[in-house]
Amino acid sequence: MYSARRNYLEIIMDQQLYEIKKAKLTGNEVVVQHNELVDAPRILNQQEQKLFMFLVSKINPDDKEFHTFRVTVEEFAKAVGVSNTKNTYRDLQEISKRLMSKVITIHIPEEKLITQTNILDYIDYFYGKGYADIRLSSKLAPYLLGLRRDFTQYKLSQVIVLSSIYAMRIYEMLKKQDKFGSRTFFIDELKKQLAIKDDQYIRFNAFKLKVLEIAKREINEKTDMMIDFKFKKSGRKIVAVEFDIKPKNQKKAEEQPKFLELYNDSSHDEYVDEIMQYGFKRASINRMLSELEDHQIENALLAVKEQIQNGKCKTPKAMLKTALKECWTPSRSTQIQKAAAISIDQACENLSAPKTEEKIQSSLQKKTGFFTFLNKIFNK
Repeated sequence: MYSARRNYLEIIMDQQLYEIKKAKLTGNEVVVQHNELVDAPRILNQQEQKLFMFLVSKINPDDKEFHTFRVTVEEFAKAVGVSNTKNTYRDLQEISKRLMSKVITIHIPEEKLITQTNILDYIDYFYGKGYADIRLSSKLAPYLLGLRRDFTQYKLSQVIVLSSIYAMRIYEMLKKQDKFGSRTFFIDELKKQLAIKDDQYIRFNAFKLKVLEIAKREINEKTDMMIDFKFKKSGRKIVAVEFDIKPKNQKKAEEQPKFLELYNDSSHDEYVDEIMQYGFKRASINRMLSELEDHQIENALLAVKEQIQNGKCKTPKAMLKTALKECWTPSRSTQIQKAAAISIDQACENLSAPKTEEKIQSSLQKKTGFFTFLNKIFNK
């Protein structure tokens, strides 16, 4: 029975060979998507986004249906930005499996239609052979095949160099309209398109620094665009951001670094130096942090410091690795102390210049006194 089943599978595979295309990274790939797909929210990390864009870039504009793409571990490593080691096949399995579980929501208001679909139709892993066959979901066909208008295109090499998922998404959303010189987003809508959760970047300054400023720096340094942004207010509240978009001249474009040299960049620069003190190398840190948000990294660091202070940590390096992997959080006491520190910082920022030193001290005392009271309650 096993032999018959194997022969049957081999026959099916032979019949499908004409549909299978080898996905090889040449450096000349162009990503073409319908504008509705470009603006659709997607909760992907930077490696999942790169794999998705790589597959999209292999579509022939004249294709009538999706082919199955055969992705070797070597091409996968170059496209996604991981080291080609003995673990690369495992990385291919894990990243493509996560990508298959992700959903894209496409909203077409004029048709009163919301489409929700997985990104991938299926994946076949051929262990011991060093490749996998991957097919995009057929539901995405109207947004990727036979496009004649309302589409956005850019070179894959322009986004594959970016290490921030927000930089990638902002780049392609601005590329949709770069010929017009500017594009304006309402802040709330932009956060939705970037799949930023309600509990992320609640303070506007954090959103500006961690999302907009990092995206601006990466796009300006590594792509064919130069961008800047300014904010629009309704009363005293910032409600929108307007991006100014300019193409780089040909000379500047030729000076752009090769994309394969930039895979080790990190969008968590402020934490890298601190984590290196535990004995990790930069490449290892980038891999550990690639799928984590800033608040998860900060919580893990606080939790490990707390264990060290309490004398409960014999191997800080191993504990930090576990804390990052399992997304540890500190105790209630440490969280209250952190909240108190943030509140004091906010008090300093919000106090106007004309206030006297006595008023500043009084404000800070009220803040610290309140959190000291909370700390006593939770530590009983």
